[in-house]
Formats: sequence, structure tokens, C-alpha cells
Amino acid sequence: MSEEDVLEIIDAGLLRPFKYPRLVYQGFLFHYHKKCKRHIRWKCSRVSKANCQAVLRTTLDMNRPRLIQFDHEHLHEKDTHSIDRLKMKIQDMVIRLSSSFY
Repeated sequence: MSEEDVLEIIDAGLLRPFKYPRLVYQGFLFHYHKKCKRHIRWKCSRVSKANCQAVLRTTLDMNRPRLIQFDHEHLHEKDTHSIDRLKMKIQDMVIRLSSSFY
């Protein structure tokens, strides 16, 4: 598996309304869609805004998913800015929560 094929999990649980983690694959951001019998289905985060139909299927392990299949090419550029912004929001939330305990 090449470095480009690595799945990165972003735990967005601190940010509402995100209940599930986000997944990054090849520079694109995906959100949890549904748990199926043998896999988890993730949709491109721009499914609504850009009508992007890209979908990932991973193993059922939400904490360490492995790629099973990638369907449909993306209709847009990589989500580098959105990914960075999401990570910054999470980091800010962690800082705010940790400082509220003092």
C-alpha cells in the first residue's frame, strides 16, 4: 500500500453536529454514510455541494478502517483547505475544553 492509499481518521466528535469521524483518502474528505453487513460506506463530503458521487468502502473497524473499494472519481479538486480547517477547529475546541478545567 502506497502512502497515497493510507486512510486518515479525523475524530470530529467534539464538533457538532458530527457524530462520526471523518475520513481522508488521497487528499479528499469523506463522511460516514452507513454501516452495511460487511463494510462501512463513506461518501465524499461534497456530495451535496458538487454532486460528487465518490464513495469509499472500508472494513467495519471504525478506529482503524482499511480500504476495501473506491468507486467513482471526484468531480472537484482535493479538499486540502477543508481538511486543514477541520483539524484547526478540532484543535481549537480541544484547547478551549482543556482550559475550561482550570
